[in-house]
Amino acid sequence: MYSVLAYSIAVMIYISLFWFYKPNESPKNKTNGENNDRKRHSVVSKRKKQNSILAILGLTRYEVSYCIPFGDKFDSYDLLTKAIRRAGLEAANLIVGVDFTASNEWQGRKTFGGHSLHRISNKPNPYQKVISILGQTMDDFQQDSQIPVYGFGDLATKDTDVFNFKADDGGCHGFHEVMEQYNNVVRRVVLSGPTNFSPLIKEAIRIASHSKKYHILLIIADGQITEEQKTIDAIVEASDYPISIIVIGVGKYAIYTSLYINKN
Repeated sequence: MYSVLAYSIAVMIYISLFWFYKPNESPKNKTNGENNDRKRHSVVSKRKKQNSILAILGLTRYEVSYCIPFGDKFDSYDLLTKAIRRAGLEAANLIVGVDFTASNEWQGRKTFGGHSLHRISNKPNPYQKVISILGQTMDDFQQDSQIPVYGFGDLATKDTDVFNFKADDGGCHGFHEVMEQYNNVVRRVVLSGPTNFSPLIKEAIRIASHSKKYHILLIIADGQITEEQKTIDAIVEASDYPISIIVIGVGKYAIYTSLYINKN
């Protein structure tokens, strides 16, 4: 689980720094030679920064690009948090989305002892594990006091909308409250579908465009996207805003979500 989070953070920092350091359009009155020199310098700078980030997190560019499984290089959450800070992340505004599609039931039959991946029992389910790890590693980086948390894919919203975990449409105060709200919501929600990240991404765009701040959208999902083109279109639209999107997969086929998004 450390490895999954380390990979997710590496990709997030990789994307966010590319967005932040992306060179501006050169003035028209500059010569072609000057423009080419600037472009070469920009590319070299970005390569150095990206390589150092991956090195700090113990990842290779090949592992990140192709979602290759890798060994756990951290012995504790504290070491992982320190590595994230060395990689350049100091603060972020987080948004969390949780997948409530029916495929969580089907996936759980194969990978979670025949139970739904959302099953509440004495044993933490995969979603609870992810929320717990995020709390232990990302709470210190949260810039705003509240974390907006949304569910999608349930019977009420299906593939057209999202619902806020809190009745007052507010945010959660840290991942401790995220876990509390998840435990309440999961008991009353009805799984449905299909799986479409687009409404969630559009909500993140709305939040980022309103606040004018950099946000990280964390999507916890079971790995099966059925509304592919709508999701791709939303990701393309989000590229015009200060948003990084991280998909944290749970279940047997979780890796295919990351592979599909990387490919497209």
